[in-house]
Amino acid sequence: MSVTNDDFPDEALAVREYVLVLSDGSRVSMAITLGDPEADGFAARLARENDAVAYGLISVLDAPEAPEAPIVWMVNADSLSLAKAAGDGKVSAELQGLIGLYLGLFFVQTAPFAPHLAGIRLQPIGVANDNHTLH
Repeated sequence: MSVTNDDFPDEALAVREYVLVLSDGSRVSMAITLGDPEADGFAARLARENDAVAYGLISVLDAPEAPEAPIVWMVNADSLSLAKAAGDGKVSAELQGLIGLYLGLFFVQTAPFAPHLAGIRLQPIGVANDNHTLH
């Protein structure tokens, strides 16, 4: 259930892994990376196209409703965006909530080498459809 360095591209400046217990009692592993803004990978290019001040990847292992490909997270001046691969199914509401919670923790833990993340506070906004946005 553990991730390895081979699971993430070279553009990762930091990686944190968390073991979560879902409401049904199952355990899943979530790994979050902080991406290198100078990298040339897909996630870095997507972040630059969206004027992100920071970005990274989220991988969830051993969860039945988790996307197979990593989720790209990006923070710009006023919001956090999550992008998943087109072929991946919908992320459960429980998993969405845990992603927001652990991204907040990740931002605090990586503050020593990414101080611009330390001040970000994630709060859900009203939902207009089945897509959720955190600010």
